Amino acid sequence: MSVHTKCVLARVFPILFFLSLIENPKNSELSFHCNQSLILLIVSIVISFLGIIPILGVVISIVGGIAVFVFWIMGIMQASRDEMKPFPYIGNFHLIDN
Repeated sequence: MSVHTKCVLARVFPILFFLSLIENPKNSELSFHCNQSLILLIVSIVISFLGIIPILGVVISIVGGIAVFVFWIMGIMQASRDEMKPFPYIGNFHLIDN
């Protein structure tokens, strides 16, 4: 499987980011997309937990869910075009070394 395909799959299925990373850990493009996918996964989990707050949590959950969906679509489009742009606001965190 090509690196391009692995980058797109890491973006489409954020929970599977580690499979591509384990197979090819030294590729900077792949590790960038896996890092962005991991960040998006963590943000979506945090937003889900914030949803248990009675009123404010529901609003945060709805707005955050829409933002995560938009970032997810942006990430898939960037990976399919071989672009390495970080997500706005949340993309500057580096959890995986490039």
